[in-house]
Amino acid sequence: MSSTSSTSPDGPASPVIDIQGLELRFPGESGPVTVIDKVDLTIGTGEILGLVGESGCGKSMLARSIMRLIPVSARVTGGRVLFEGQDLLTIDESEMRRIRGNRIAIILQEPMTSLNPVFTVGNQITEVLSTHQPGLKPEERKKRAIEMMERIGIQFPAHRFSQYPHELSGGIRQRVMIAIALIGGNVGLLVADEPTTALDVTIQAQILELFVRLQAEQRMALLLITHDLSVVAQTAHRVAVMYAGRLVEIADVISLFENPLHPYTLGLMNSLPRPGDRPRKSHMDAIPGTVPNLANLPPGCQFFDRCEHRRDEPCLNTMPQLEETADGHWVRCHRWRDIQPSSSAMVTT
Repeated sequence: MSSTSSTSPDGPASPVIDIQGLELRFPGESGPVTVIDKVDLTIGTGEILGLVGESGCGKSMLARSIMRLIPVSARVTGGRVLFEGQDLLTIDESEMRRIRGNRIAIILQEPMTSLNPVFTVGNQITEVLSTHQPGLKPEERKKRAIEMMERIGIQFPAHRFSQYPHELSGGIRQRVMIAIALIGGNVGLLVADEPTTALDVTIQAQILELFVRLQAEQRMALLLITHDLSVVAQTAHRVAVMYAGRLVEIADVISLFENPLHPYTLGLMNSLPRPGDRPRKSHMDAIPGTVPNLANLPPGCQFFDRCEHRRDEPCLNTMPQLEETADGHWVRCHRWRDIQPSSSAMVTT
């Protein structure tokens, strides 16, 4: 698997998407709550970036911020989101609608809640063409939709075109979501937010293979959001690990799995199932505790309460900064030099 090298936490020198110091807040009882805290991240043309972390770490909010689909109560309080050099946070809504679904597309976790149950899948696929290519005739839109459905592996596409979401399996519904995302044919950035979580293992593998093939064919930038490091190992070029609204480790996929440096990354790896490595009916390793309440974060390292490598000083009182440990490998940890990567669960990439 190839990797994309970088000389800064931002990543490639000529990125498709360039997130600079992004900060997102929600109102709280005791004041604003920061859910994305000064995130810097980029993805280059033809690159797959895996964004990893537990639920509640801010991954989906980061994706929605890129798309400008954040909840009404949320506020972007800092930073820029540059797409091909244009700041998506400052353009008007009409221009954003032109970009969204045409140049940037998103695939959400559960297709059954994303698809409209009262419209056929064909209607929902061709709606993208109606919006972004209004000059096409209805029969041409239908033809393109059926061709796209066939391209992404939906059997009997002409028949499926007239079906409703509830008539399809979970795997086919997810393929329909992919068709909706890519039907415009001009996508530069595809955001996939936990796209395989609701699927069984066999279908997960098929969908991941489809993502990799389509991404390579169209040279898209792909942001793959997941809590599953094994998914990242199979697909990504680079990996960004997110915890409590901040990035805590960034590296190419091979470096991350061969030499993980942040205790949280190690914990995620040790939580992976390892066939043949444990007695039957034994418990898998788990990271103790939970993601901290973002409204009441500790003053120092946000992972302090769950970290087996912590020390009162400086971990308890001083927030670590992202530090480059090798070319393209960045970590936010005071004690990364003392972490032993041999304790991690290695995943074949």
